[in-house]
Amino acid sequence: MSLFENTSSSLIQLAIECLASGSHFTAAQKKIRTEAVVCAIMAFLPSEPVQTMLASQAVGHHFTVMDTFREIDVRALTETGSVRMRMASATQTRMMLALVRELRIVRKHHIAAVEAEQTAIRAARAPQPEQAPPPPADTAVVETNMRTFEEAVSATAATLEQAVALDKPTADKARRGLAEASGPGGTQSRPPSGAPSGTPGRPASNGRAIMAGDAAD
Repeated sequence: MSLFENTSSSLIQLAIECLASGSHFTAAQKKIRTEAVVCAIMAFLPSEPVQTMLASQAVGHHFTVMDTFREIDVRALTETGSVRMRMASATQTRMMLALVRELRIVRKHHIAAVEAEQTAIRAARAPQPEQAPPPPADTAVVETNMRTFEEAVSATAATLEQAVALDKPTADKARRGLAEASGPGGTQSRPPSGAPSGTPGRPASNGRAIMAGDAAD
């Protein structure tokens, strides 16, 4: 038996001893009250020891109210005694209803806690989606330098196409230097990360600077 079953069994046995084992009860009465105690407690469907305890108290108040009704019906009470018994039964009824409300609150919290635990277990067992590895730290810097280099090459090429002050040998020499800076086959090679864009010794952000430097050669 689990801990809950052992504890609940002990609580129910205690309720039976308190409510159904009085020396003034006959054997038939003890049997009826014992069955009534067990059925009434289990009717609350307790799922933890605290719920079993509250259910036992509610059943105890119910038995007290029933015994009070029997005393009022069987015994010839005076008017004062009858009023007192009825007031006691009304108080017991209110206490029983308060215990029933408390039992419902405890059960609601217990169910919510069990559901939250089961949800956490299912989430822990669910396969986690694979995450793509983060890009290298210098990717953004390399891309920025590459775009700056490409823009400088394009601006330099456009300047050479529109230049009219250069003679043909100087313009051809500038174009050869631009082709060498652009890499083999006319495609731009990616400069190392953090390095300044453009050809060595010349800033690539200014196309006219490249053209002027080639003309000076």
